[in-house]
Amino acid sequence: MNPPISRVFIMFLETLSHQKVPLPTLTGGTTLIAFATERPRTHKEMLAISGVGQSKLERYGDAFLDVILSHDG
Repeated sequence: MNPPISRVFIMFLETLSHQKVPLPTLTGGTTLIAFATERPRTHKEMLAISGVGQSKLERYGDAFLDVILSHDG
């Protein structure tokens, strides 16, 4: 069972905080909500989300996928 969207969103914010990445530097809230609702499982799926380009994917993609995959099982 997937955790609620709000919990996934909080996990993303905690990940950013640990990496000392300001939210506006990474992406907008709309993109984070898309991560939480769509739960991309690959880099290709992440690139399909508005607001994610190759540069951001290379910098932060693995951290976000770790959060998603560790909580989706």
